[in-house]
Amino acid sequence: MSLFQVGHDRYAAVGHGDKYSAIDQRALARVVGSVAVGLPIILWIASHLPSDNPYIDTCFRYSISHFYYAPLWGTVFTGALCFIGAYLIVYRGEDRLGAENRLATYAGIGAFGIALFPTSGWGCDTEIFAARPKLTMRLVEGAPTLDGTFDPTTAFRLFEYASVIHYASAAFVFFFLAWFCFFVFTAVDDDQRDALGKPTQVKVIRNTFYYAAGSVIVLAILAMGSAALIPWLTGVPWPWWDAGNWTFWCEAAALIAFGISWLVKGRFITWLEDET
Repeated sequence: MSLFQVGHDRYAAVGHGDKYSAIDQRALARVVGSVAVGLPIILWIASHLPSDNPYIDTCFRYSISHFYYAPLWGTVFTGALCFIGAYLIVYRGEDRLGAENRLATYAGIGAFGIALFPTSGWGCDTEIFAARPKLTMRLVEGAPTLDGTFDPTTAFRLFEYASVIHYASAAFVFFFLAWFCFFVFTAVDDDQRDALGKPTQVKVIRNTFYYAAGSVIVLAILAMGSAALIPWLTGVPWPWWDAGNWTFWCEAAALIAFGISWLVKGRFITWLEDET
């Protein structure tokens, strides 16, 4: 029994046959799109909740990745990225050489890398904030205390090169998001052409969404790359970047753009459906 639809018609709605023989790929595309759009929105709301509960309260962190260290919302972050990663791994492309399939699989692994290997630093500029750092604890006279001198750098680090894996994974995943929007979703199938061989009007509209989403992702990548490279090359820091949480906003824009492209692909907007 094939659990996941493959082939050129994998985005077609499930018909009247055996409803347990396939998982509707359009439904999955809509779910993935909703998760990508909803994650930054949920984390932004969470960081502004008026709560004194240490498990719910969190500061507005510099980036989405820094929510890894939030006691509750870190689980939301890792869960959402793992879900997206799992979908990308099982996704099957349409090209005969399988390049689309392989790239999606690599991007899925990259999404797991983002989720499981945290970024550097703790992402907060407030004096007091709830967090789940990596600390070694020992009992002294019945009271839990820190083992040795507290070092916030190592406390918020899984291991020495975890952040390198995180950044490499993020770079590849963002590249994949843009590549899919520009070159995969915009491909025109034979049944999406009119009598003159041109793309149908509804396909042109869908491609406009895809190109716009890809452009937003590329702009977000360029902005984050500039924020990392220019201070490093010039030796002049950009304190305003973290102060404005601009990495968070760039990541949010890229995720929302990616999510909208998958929602369009999954025909969440019903009037973008192909005519039959």
